[in-house]
Amino acid sequence: MVNYLIRKMLFCSLCVVLAASAQADTVKVKGQVMDVMIFASNYQSYSSSDVGLANIYIDSPEMKSPCESGATSGRIAISSDHPLFESVVSMAFIAKTTGKKVEMWHTGTCTLRSSSWDFALIKFAE
Repeated sequence: MVNYLIRKMLFCSLCVVLAASAQADTVKVKGQVMDVMIFASNYQSYSSSDVGLANIYIDSPEMKSPCESGATSGRIAISSDHPLFESVVSMAFIAKTTGKKVEMWHTGTCTLRSSSWDFALIKFAE
């Protein structure tokens, strides 16, 4: 019984450590959605097979210039092939029109666009 409890405690401790390390790579920002821009990944020419992108602009002192790009406004990008794309864009539009603040997390990387953080999570702050 004691061995079982020790193994259970070690397993729980490992889960806590893994969960903390998974969140350590994300950055949380809290603020107002100032704008939402939606466009194709290759917006210079039309293609119906392009991936759509949404940039969500957040007014937050925690928002840094994406990937040292020198961009003057902080923004987080999500692509239309992301399973939560429609939900995230809907929440961003609701936050913008109502003035509600959001908390957004980004991954700390800029793989979708060199001047936009990659999306991780969104929730209403209020």
